[in-house]
Amino acid sequence: MEPIGLGIIGCGIAAHDLHWPALREMKDRFRITAVCNHTEPKAKAFSETVGGVPYVLDYKDLLSREDVDAVSIILPFELNCRVAEDALRAGKHVMAEKPLASNLDDAKKMLTYGETYAPLVMMVAENFRYRCRHRSKQAVHVDSMAVRRHLPGRFPCGRRCAYHCRAA
Repeated sequence: MEPIGLGIIGCGIAAHDLHWPALREMKDRFRITAVCNHTEPKAKAFSETVGGVPYVLDYKDLLSREDVDAVSIILPFELNCRVAEDALRAGKHVMAEKPLASNLDDAKKMLTYGETYAPLVMMVAENFRYRCRHRSKQAVHVDSMAVRRHLPGRFPCGRRCAYHCRAA
């Protein structure tokens, strides 16, 4: 399977320190094809960090590129709603950094994007999405007291895990 052509929108600390190390480990799945930042020094520096890919200063220029299949939006969260919708309209899959939005109306609007722009994928970056302990639907509740329980067992990933939860 051909790696997904990924455009990075936002070249700040989160892109450099969080996303890039993870993407570097998944070279067989993703190929960064372009990066974007509204300030040229950051765009150029991050471009060089990820292998000298092209950089742009306007995210709409990145969205118009044919070698970009998906975008990772790593911007201040108040920009997520508009940039995600523009990306989906341009036919790109979207992963937006959390928090999802700066207000409830934008968050609700973004939740409709999955249906509105299907079959494109719109998702929120979440560190623990695929860790088995966080996929368990088990919880422990004892009246209004906070308790800590240890729930061993097998979870959807098939691994044996121990799930610690704190219920209030």
